Order: sequence, then C-alpha cells, then structure tokens
Amino acid sequence: MRPGHIERREFEYVRHGTVNFLVKLVVHSGQMRGWCLERNDGACLRAVLPQVLGDHHDARRIHLIWDNGSSHIAQQTRDWLHANAPRVRVLYTPAHASWLDQAELLLRAFAARYLPPVHTGGT
Repeated sequence: MRPGHIERREFEYVRHGTVNFLVKLVVHSGQMRGWCLERNDGACLRAVLPQVLGDHHDARRIHLIWDNGSSHIAQQTRDWLHANAPRVRVLYTPAHASWLDQAELLLRAFAARYLPPVHTGGT
C-alpha cells in the first residue's frame, strides 16, 4: 500500500492435496476421457499428449484449454506441440480465473453424487 493508491491484494488459497487430472471433452459427441497424471510436471503431461490427441488425426484444428500451470506453459511443452501437433491451438484461462469449464463442472457433479462427504472435524 502506498498513499494515493488503491490497495491491491493477491488472492492465494491453501491446497489440501491435489490430483493431477487431465480431461478431454469432445464437444461434437459430449464424450469425455480422463487421465490421472503421476506428477504435475511437463514430462508427465507430454507423455500423455499423444493419447489425448491421437484419436483426432482428421481434425482440422484441436483446441486445448489450459490454465497457466508451469507444465502447460513450459517451453518444452510448447516445442513438443509445435513439432508433433501443429493443428493444436492452446487457449489459456486468465491467471487466478475460476475453473468454470465443462470438465470441472462434470467432476464437481460426479463428486457430489458419488463421493461421500468429507468431515473435517466437529460434530
């Protein structure tokens, strides 16, 4: 904060465990497929990309919608896509944007329907 300037605050949240889950949604059919990655790094992401993109040899263009995670913006990942998947266009969600995409909505609905509620203590 400085005199004469509006206060700015960066929002950060505490993660209580994460799952590295990659979801593919084929908008023409509504079909989804998921991959649980061992780690959230570029090497694991690049290893699964051939499976993600493999069914779409005849597509004129493929859109990947990613956040700005380090594995997504890594130069090695960009180089791999340029060399192996020239028809892919990567669209990045804004930093700190809410993940209100179709994959997250489906996962949230799945969790609400099929996973037991987590109790964090108390009565």
